[in-house]
Amino acid sequence: MDKIKTVFNIIVSCLALIFLLFQDTNADEAKGKVLKRTTAAKEMQGEISGISKRYISLIYERNLEKGTEEEILLPLAEQAVTLEHIRDLKQLGVGDTIGVQYDEESTQYEDKSQESKIKLKIISFIRKSPPKPQSTYPEEGEQPGALISD
Repeated sequence: MDKIKTVFNIIVSCLALIFLLFQDTNADEAKGKVLKRTTAAKEMQGEISGISKRYISLIYERNLEKGTEEEILLPLAEQAVTLEHIRDLKQLGVGDTIGVQYDEESTQYEDKSQESKIKLKIISFIRKSPPKPQSTYPEEGEQPGALISD
């Protein structure tokens, strides 16, 4: 009885896998033929708003009047990125100003859908984030207005 269940589970798993693979190829065919593929080299400068092992987020425009920010999320492949003025990505942090150069590949399909891929090429360090102002609030355990004696 256990062998029958095991064989049944294997068959169902294989059918599910085949179905998923078939669905994926149909999704590509549904887009249609590639009408146009363009690659553009771009560069920008901005402030790091987030950084992880796989992505770096960059604020490249701020409108103080409207209170808006323009931000881009760039995929990060450490082996393919050239670093300028720093030795390691670990030296970068939130608030640092950097310049980036990347290639943006755009693909337009027959069904008028578009797909874009970004490949980061160069990260150029410009300056560290400004120091954070010290708080004027009392430290934990201190009383406001209390005199400190040595």
